[in-house]
Formats: sequence, structure tokens, C-alpha cells
Amino acid sequence: MVHYISPPTNKIPFGLFVSLLFTLLQSPDLNSQEVENLHHQTILKELRHYAATGGPEKIYVQTDKEFYLNGETIWFKAYLVDGITHTQSTRSKIAYVELWNEKDSLIALRKLYVEDFGAAGDIKIDNSLQGGTYTLRAYTKYMLNEKEPAFFFKQVPIWDSEKIVAEPGLSTEEGDTDIPLQATMVRPNIEFFPEGGHLVEGLYNVMGLKVTDKQGNGLPVQGSLVDENGTPVAFFRTFDFGLGSVNFTPETGKTYFARIDDGEISVSSPLPKPLPKGYVLNLKNKGDHILINVTSNHESGLQGLFLLGHLRGEIIYKHHIDRPNAKGNAVFKLSTEGLRDGVAQFTLFAEDGEPLCERLVFLDSPANLELAISTEFMDYDLREPVSTTIALKDQTGEPMIGELSVSVFSGDNNFKGNRGTNIKSWLLLDSDIGGTVPDPDYFFMDNSSSRKQLLDLLMLTHGWRRFVWKDLRDTLTTKVLAHAPEKGVVIRGRTTAFYNSSKPLKSQVRFTILDNGAYQEQGDTNPEGEFSFGPFIFQDSIQGVLEAFVLGKKRKPKVAIYTDSISFSVPFKHPAVQSGSLNLTQSLQDYLEKARKKREADFTYDPKITQLEEVTVIGEEKTRAQLIQEKATEYAIYKEPTMRLFTDSLPGIQGASMMDMLRRVPGAQVFGTYPDQKAILRVTSSFKPLEPLYVVDGAPATWEFVRFMMASQVVFMDVLRGGAAAIYGVRGGTGVVVIYTKGSLLVPPPKPKRIPGVTSFNVSGVYKAREFYSPNYAVPKKEHEKPDYRTTLHWEPKLLATEKGTYSLLFHTGDGTGEYIIKVEGMTRDGRPVEGLSRFTVTDEDSKM
Repeated sequence: MVHYISPPTNKIPFGLFVSLLFTLLQSPDLNSQEVENLHHQTILKELRHYAATGGPEKIYVQTDKEFYLNGETIWFKAYLVDGITHTQSTRSKIAYVELWNEKDSLIALRKLYVEDFGAAGDIKIDNSLQGGTYTLRAYTKYMLNEKEPAFFFKQVPIWDSEKIVAEPGLSTEEGDTDIPLQATMVRPNIEFFPEGGHLVEGLYNVMGLKVTDKQGNGLPVQGSLVDENGTPVAFFRTFDFGLGSVNFTPETGKTYFARIDDGEISVSSPLPKPLPKGYVLNLKNKGDHILINVTSNHESGLQGLFLLGHLRGEIIYKHHIDRPNAKGNAVFKLSTEGLRDGVAQFTLFAEDGEPLCERLVFLDSPANLELAISTEFMDYDLREPVSTTIALKDQTGEPMIGELSVSVFSGDNNFKGNRGTNIKSWLLLDSDIGGTVPDPDYFFMDNSSSRKQLLDLLMLTHGWRRFVWKDLRDTLTTKVLAHAPEKGVVIRGRTTAFYNSSKPLKSQVRFTILDNGAYQEQGDTNPEGEFSFGPFIFQDSIQGVLEAFVLGKKRKPKVAIYTDSISFSVPFKHPAVQSGSLNLTQSLQDYLEKARKKREADFTYDPKITQLEEVTVIGEEKTRAQLIQEKATEYAIYKEPTMRLFTDSLPGIQGASMMDMLRRVPGAQVFGTYPDQKAILRVTSSFKPLEPLYVVDGAPATWEFVRFMMASQVVFMDVLRGGAAAIYGVRGGTGVVVIYTKGSLLVPPPKPKRIPGVTSFNVSGVYKAREFYSPNYAVPKKEHEKPDYRTTLHWEPKLLATEKGTYSLLFHTGDGTGEYIIKVEGMTRDGRPVEGLSRFTVTDEDSKM
């Protein structure tokens, strides 16, 4: 419902005014009115175009538990959805999940093929991996088109079983980590967020506040607003995460300060200067409706303004204020019935289309989905079957069909008091405000009024991160996406003159797969000699042959075939919010003890598991390698490189570019696709990533020169960092890449040689997830003699519904006692995220409740 109210010129009795207000708020809905202003029509067109063609994707990763011991496996499910409707994405079919360490080095990469809502995967943690806080990152190539891509991040603590006391980044102290305000800082930081964007003189303003320490942790404090004379005008208080608000009306010409008097700390900070003329946009979330109040002290009032509300790009409200008596105040009411859940943005636009005010509000339907997780009993014996039923219903009690994933893990593996991020809090909240919420699930733990109030304070102190209105106009121009949605594996390359790789040749190319069944395809290149085949979907890797020949010429020139590397990487950037230390509590010690027992049982009872010392095998290339070493030492002006890479010794380098070789260097980051790849060896003190110095055969070279170089042209590569690069002076400050090409060292060339018109290739496909092992103790087997201290009892990445709309699973307990958690996450077909927990206990007594 919508209407507006002009400020009365004469006094109206309070009862009559309330009656009039109620009547006006119940007036007919004008949300469907036609907008005649051309600027406002353009805004609507931009937003609809964004939703239809330029909308984002979102990805979320559920892991089987929250933290791990080295030697364990991270089992995960990646959910990929449309960023607006949260239904299945129709764009990308390929997703990437990566594990990074604290030194920004890539530890593991999984390229996944997405079916329906998601894809399952796993990462085996090496026994030798150093303990610390690692980061899972997930994304699609299509997400790279966004100015600020909303990658998914999750911090994953990994413990070293041999060095638990000395884990880097993981605290070993028990007890409360809260530190009094006086002990944490000398001066807290105060941020101000006027509702709508600005304080305005003479108008009633709501202003959000955020008080943090020097580490960015929220602080609960009390304080007051005072004018330049020290006279209090309002009082405030901040709560969890340091969030709070204060209401007041700024007077003309006055300056205001926020003052904190909390114990021994006394801090005063100036408020933003109020505007002499402006607009205020105030929203109140009443649950079943949103109350919108727009005020102004301009002489023209609100005439010609446009109010627009959208939910992730889907228009939910629009109103053009065009009546002559629209002076300084207007009130609107928007029913939330039938609206999706999530962050909605309301913007007030001027008559010329410029945004004036903005406010976020979180829509949360009071009658939503009900997820019930039930087990037959609450207590179970060792190695006893556990039958679990999961029922998902809507507010009317009707079964809901969707895609769920389930993990059953030890209750000791759980962050006490901090559930972090789950599929609901990520998709509905954190992904749309930039991943800046320390504990997003905190806002969804219950439906209390205090939590809802805190969530509204979060909206008051955040802005919309998906797009900026002034940049949205670019979406109306037809342009080729820098990163098209990836549907599968595409084999790309180019054909050139055999003796001149810079001269393209238009050719006919035949593509043949040698394994996984016979397959052949043929096509012409474009005039630049570029070709592509695919997309293909296959697991593991395939081997094949490419053949090329020139048509329409009497004298057939010899053709060289170069394949593009299909691998790529994106520079790693730490998430906006990082988790705190993980305390070594008694429950965590119990978990680590279970994990150690499982490892001991694996080595004792599984004869296939053998620990071997690392062995270096030197083959027939030893003589050639020695020649290269001798020549390199003779030609190099530096002493020892930081790292030396021999092309002959790098597996899977066929068809790769020179830049792809740099991926093998720890800490190096290579991003982009051939021939536009760029590399970063180190970040300077200004925190700006700069390219390294390139040296080819002893002479400095530009990026434009080396960008086209293939690995097949390189004999070996030296990477210099720090002191090793000192010989190059200031130019070596960002690292040096020294490349020696074939022929430069006068050493015997490797075999086989490139053959005109034909080349072989080996291409890696999508990752094939391993199957989670869950023993069935109902069937006696010799292997059941092995002690069972699994910390994850069951992992089901894709749980299918029965005909009645329910979900069921069966698993067995092990030899570990204590509390276990059943964690369910997933998506309904209509795009609603669901999550829930249930618990049961395992004892060695035969008692049930």
C-alpha cells in the first residue's frame, strides 16, 4: 500500500490525525503505477536488464565439519545458484573450490561439474601439512565479470597432531577471550551511518553507530551526543558487534560530537556535518509490512522524486511522487506478503535520476520453511545403526522438494557460541553486503525481537555491494563478457606458420580423442588462426591429437599448432572478515584424541598404508641436465636462484604457456588466460601487486614480449626473490623471472621434436569426487576388527527425496562416545535455502530414551 501525507498547515487533533494516517496507509496500492519521467524509466530499464542478463551467480560450500587434523579429508558440497532468484543457475556448469594457506599459496584446487544445484568434492589433507588457519575459496569464471566478485570464503583451522601446543594462529589457551575495553585500546574507533546517507538540519534523523577496537572487534559501550557547548542532546548504547543507533534533530549551524564515557575511557569524536538542505529516508521493518517515511526541507519538497525498492535486483516497489501538494513529508507502506527473504535496497532518486538516499532492510518471512530432523532414539550404543528422517515442509504443511546435503560429525568439532556461516546466512545476508559480517549466522539463531533489532542495525550500517547505480548504465550497452559462463572443458588454440609463430594461418583443424571412446571433430579456424572445440565434460584427463592443414593453396605451407592452456588462477585476496583464534578447550582435546586414535588404527590395520621416505629418481635426462646446469652457471650474473624450473621435469606441461610454469612456484600468482596472463611474485610495501622483471636469454624483456611464449620454447626458468634478485637493483624489487630459451645454451634439444601439422595434447577434466566410506556393521566382515574412531560418521552430499517428500538416511556409529551432530543444508527448487541441526549421543551402555 502507498500514499503520501503533506504537513498540515493548521493543528489537527491527535486522534483525528492518527485516524487520517491509518486511512491513508491503507489506500490502494500504487506500486504498479506507470513512470513517465524518462530518467526514472531508464533506471527501471537498467535494473530489469541487470536482472535478466547481467545478474550474478552465488556459490556456497558446505564442509563435513568445522576444523580438521592433518591427514584427514575435507568433504564438501558446492551449491551454485542464480544470484537473484536463488534457483538453479542457468549460466555456469563449472565451479572452482580452492584451499589456500596463510602465506597465500595454493594448496589444492578442485574443478567441479555442477549438476542441478551443486557438486560434491573432497580434499585430502597431507600428513605433513603445517598447522594453521587455511581458507576455502569458491567461485565461477562468470563471477569475475563483477567489479567486486562475491567469492565464497570459509576459514578452516587445520591442526598438526605432532605440534598441537605450537600451532601457528591457533590459540592453546582455555577460557574467555573477552578483554576489558580499557586493556584492548587507548582510543576506540567510532563510525557514523546517517540513515539514508546524510544528516539534515531541522529534520528528525536516525543515525547508526559502530564502535570497534583497533583489531576491528565490536565493543558494547554507552555514550551521548553533545553539541559544541557540551550540552547533551541524545544518548546511545551499542550492543553485539558494536552496533547501535541514536535519534536526534540537528539544529542549524551547530556542530555535534559523540562522547563515550565508559570506565576509564573518555573519547569524543565529531559527527558528520549536517546538510543545510537535503532529504531523509527512514524505514521501519514491522514484519508483515515496511513503513517508509521520506522527508525534506527543500522548498520544492518531494515533487518529482522517485522511490525504488529491489531485492537482489528484482523490483519489489516503485513510486513516482508527482502530485503538486507533495511538500516535505510522505509515508508509504509496503506489504511483505509474497516477497522473498533477503537484503532489499530502497533508493530515493532526484527528478534527473541522481540517487539521493539509500537504505537497506532485511526481509524475513515470519512463516517460512520448517525443517525437522529426527532419529529413532536419542542415545545409541557403539556400532549401532542410526535411522534418520528429514522432513521439509512449507508454512502450509506441504512437503518441499529440493536438494540437501547431510553431515554427521563429532560434537567436539563445533565452534562453541559461533556457528560461523551457513547456507542461509551466506546467500541471504553475507554475500550481498560484501562478506563483512563476523558471525552472520548469529542473526538467524532465533526469531527474538532483539535479534531482529540487531539485524536492522546491521542493515543501517551497511551499503549495497552488488552494484553502484552510476555503473549500472554500462549493462545497457551490448558488450562481450570478459569471462563467459563456463559450460565444460574447451580445447582452444591457434595455427601459425611453422617457422614463424607470429604469423597466423587460416587452417582446417581435426580434433581426435584417443581414449574414453573414439571421437573426432573437424572445423575451420578464423582468419587469425584461432580454433576451439567443446565444451566437453569428462573426468580425470584425456589424450588426443590435433591435425591442421591449409586449404585452397597449391603450395601447402607447413603449419604449427599451439594449444592454449586451460588452467588459470585468480589472485588470492584475504576475506574481509577473518575468524579469531581457536581455543584448545577440553572438547577440542577430545576431538584430537579421537582423530589420533583413528590414524593409529589406519596404520595398524590397513596393510596398504605405508610410510615411505622421499626418493628422487634420476633418469636418462641426467646428462642433459648437467649440461644445462653448467651453461646456466656460466651465463648467469647472479649466484643461486630462489627456484629453478626445468621444462623437461614438469609433468603435464604439454601445451602450457610460459606463464603456466610460474604456477609451480610457491607463492607466485598467475591470473588471466593465454595470451593475457600476468604473474605476481611478491607484493610491495605499498600493497600494490606489480609485475616482476622479465629477462630472456640475458636481456630484459617486456610483458608484451613474453606473454606469447610457450613452455615448449623454454629450456629452464630461474625465479629470483629478495637477495637473489639484488644484482638487478630496484628493478628486481618485485622479483625477477629469468628465461632461457631453446638454442640459447647450445645444449642438445629434448625429444620428440615438433612436427608440422600435428600435435598431441593431454587435458585434465573435472574432478571426480571420492565416495565417502561408511561401514555397515549389520554385515559381519573381517575389516570390522579395526577400531572405528571416525570423527565424521556419515557424509551424504546429495540426498534425494522419497515419493512422500521426505528424506531418509541410515548409518552406523563407531567406537567413539559422546555427542554427535546431524547437520543438514540445502536448497528448495523455488530458491529457498534451508539449514538445521540435530543431536544424539553415543555411549557404551544399552540405554535409550
